[in-house]
Amino acid sequence: MLHIISNFAGMSMKNVLSVLLCPVLLIFNSCKLFKNNTTPAPTAVSEAAETDSNSALKLYRASRTKEWELVNTAIDIHFNLPERTADATTRLSLHPYFYSVHSVVLDAKDMLIHSVSDNKNNKLAFSYDSLKLTIHLPKVYSQSDTLFLTIAYKAMPYLSKAGGSSAINEDRGLYFINTNHEEPYLPVQIWTQGESEANSHWFPTFDNPVFKSTFSITMHVPDSFKTLSNGTLVESVKEAGDMRKDVWKQDLPISTYLAMMAAGNYAISKESWRGREVSYYVPQEYGAYAKDIFQHTPEMMEFFSNKLGVDYPWNKYAQVIGYQYVSGAMENVSASLFGAFNLKDRRELDDDNNDFIVAHELFHQWFGDYVTAESWSNLTLNESFADYSEQLWTEYKYGEDARAAYWMQGLAKYMKQAKYNDPALLRFHYMSQEDLFDRISYSKGGLILHYLRSLAGDKAFYNALHLYLSQNAYQNAEVPQLRMAFEKVTGQDWNWFFNQWYYKGGHPVLNVEYLYDDPGQKLKVVISQVQPDSIGLYILPMKTLIINDNETNETWWISQHKIDTFTVDYKNGQKPVVVPDVAHWILGEWKENKQPREWYIQYKNAGDHISKRFALTALAAYKGSDTTKMVYEMALEDKDPVIRALAIGLYQYENKPKISDSWKNLLGRMAANDADSKVRSKALHALGDLEEKEFINTYEISINDSSYRVAADALYALNKVNHKRAVTFARALHPENSKANALLFSAATVISMDGETNDFEFFKDKTMHVFERDRKTFLNAFQSYLIKAKENETYTAGIDFIKEYAIKNIAAIDGLYYAEIIRNLQKYAQSQAKIATDKEQMEKWQLRAFTAQNAWASYKSAIADEDLKEAAAQVEKED
Repeated sequence: MLHIISNFAGMSMKNVLSVLLCPVLLIFNSCKLFKNNTTPAPTAVSEAAETDSNSALKLYRASRTKEWELVNTAIDIHFNLPERTADATTRLSLHPYFYSVHSVVLDAKDMLIHSVSDNKNNKLAFSYDSLKLTIHLPKVYSQSDTLFLTIAYKAMPYLSKAGGSSAINEDRGLYFINTNHEEPYLPVQIWTQGESEANSHWFPTFDNPVFKSTFSITMHVPDSFKTLSNGTLVESVKEAGDMRKDVWKQDLPISTYLAMMAAGNYAISKESWRGREVSYYVPQEYGAYAKDIFQHTPEMMEFFSNKLGVDYPWNKYAQVIGYQYVSGAMENVSASLFGAFNLKDRRELDDDNNDFIVAHELFHQWFGDYVTAESWSNLTLNESFADYSEQLWTEYKYGEDARAAYWMQGLAKYMKQAKYNDPALLRFHYMSQEDLFDRISYSKGGLILHYLRSLAGDKAFYNALHLYLSQNAYQNAEVPQLRMAFEKVTGQDWNWFFNQWYYKGGHPVLNVEYLYDDPGQKLKVVISQVQPDSIGLYILPMKTLIINDNETNETWWISQHKIDTFTVDYKNGQKPVVVPDVAHWILGEWKENKQPREWYIQYKNAGDHISKRFALTALAAYKGSDTTKMVYEMALEDKDPVIRALAIGLYQYENKPKISDSWKNLLGRMAANDADSKVRSKALHALGDLEEKEFINTYEISINDSSYRVAADALYALNKVNHKRAVTFARALHPENSKANALLFSAATVISMDGETNDFEFFKDKTMHVFERDRKTFLNAFQSYLIKAKENETYTAGIDFIKEYAIKNIAAIDGLYYAEIIRNLQKYAQSQAKIATDKEQMEKWQLRAFTAQNAWASYKSAIADEDLKEAAAQVEKED
């Protein structure tokens, strides 16, 4: 699963979401921390979360005990769209795993259980506590017996308050999107989200990865809907009342959390891979872009199949997009579900395609689905591999520099979390399994796999993965099985590697001193491990580049010593420059005492993306240095667009008068002509920040660039130097007809600055046509528009409109988001009333403050949720 992880591991869902609001809201906004809302799993033998945090972290999380072995799960489900419930029957076939048993305890959350019966229609006694369904059997069942259960029930996923985490916002399992038609332009959808243990909200089961089952899922839906589930659509029959019955069958066993459903008025596009169907389900308005949204999918299937030596293991591969999705994407077997942020037209995809997330979920079809982690403690076997697949695909499709840039992104994400929480990759002690979906399991795990690949070599790496997959096909696995696969293939002991990277937390912090001895013609490179003693010392093999009159590579080993010293001879009197870990295998922190000259030589000679990137970043500390300026100008000519963009972003712009004409001219040339859209965008934005009027013609031409991002930054730059011209261009773009994209947001920002009454309908109507994070971004401009609104009536209408959305979403975090905009406007109006220099202005702002205050009070009085009440009170407290 790919989660939109906020780098706030250990925080509750509400804590994280509230922090995420902060960059979006403008003017007087402050972050609000919410009370923890992570719902712990029911207390059980293994994966349970205790309410007492200290006790929970001391408790060893064993794999869940299997008293029963699931064989088949057959679900027949009718959806009640307006009330967001479902009437269903689930039939289970199962047998005792080893020991004889006389009861069955199933996970079944927030259901109304009507009856439980056996295959002869005999009613069975049961007890139910809203989390667990205990079925009391009339006899003792042994391993050779098969039990058939039929459970009739109503699934009520919205009955209780949802739990969640920083990675998966809610755990309702079954979601009904806009089934009351409250949003006039949002499609009606139904979809499910099973990970980690949420599928038991819509069918009784053993909700844990160690349980696998075949499935038959029958959905009764309006005939206008398309459906999707695991496996094959084996039957589709029209029913009375414009309804239809679709039957999907999954004949190979899958973990219960990987079962899924989706239904809605989707447009479906199809391709094929080796004769198997590859399909894309998107909202109707994006039907023309479906193959572009999921571009390269068949090519990825071929690439991964060839690399792993294991063909894509399922009968089909479908990808579907769900609105209001609670995370990033989910690797349901043969049918991955993606969040709506992946909906893009071709111009957006040219700026930023969906390759990384498509590769991530596809690779899960092997790592996570074909072979599944036995317990959440072993989550790295799922998520680290999916994370690393993004690097593998990037390297294959876009080259080594692009892969290295991706490696740097992973390192930055991991280091962000490591500052406050850096546990072991393989974790048997945790409060909730949800806490494991963090940058350790994802980013750090992916970085570790790259190190492992680099040490083992490509052939050994892929052979070991092939062996691991083949030995554990359709089964569960633990980390030691991965290690043993590498040992079997290579004949080497890999305990040293797994012990330090999988079983302990932290990372190496390496201090490198370069001690030049000119009389002795030697350089001593002293590498010290300075991480805390509690982390321990590492064994770190690495490739090192030595630059003097030529370039040579050596293999250096840091061997669990506090200090290691390496000696390099001068050649022909030339001081050598050393780039330790030039292949960039080691995930950790490097601190070097290189001077500008050494960084320049590293940039010029090392040649690889990361070495150049480190040089640019280090040189940024030497403001005004001639060497720095020279290297940065070299970087603008670099073949790697990421390096070019980085140089633009890192250049010192604080003192505008001191920016040289040569640098400005370089920016102007790149803004107009660079082949890469991200570089053109960066250059335009920098010129806008510098308020350079000389390039106004470039700005106006670039507003029509094929890239939305470039066009948006061109409009930004034009607005910085000539607002009147910018407004003319913004209106000519007809943003009212645009889908959500960077250019729409830029145009709305420019238009908002005039506060014209005639623009109110544009802001109101567009808000209703954009959704989720796009709506929040657009509301930045709406908020700015209301601040500038020339008429009080317009201001009041805008406040009422936003208040309506806040109250419409009163039970959700979005409601508070909308309400905080009202609160921002109130505080801004109050501040303006205080500094007003004439009575008319003072009365205008006092009236506006009063209007916003009343709207905030209306929202607050409508809140029923205690946590949201507390959050709203915190908003007021922090004013």
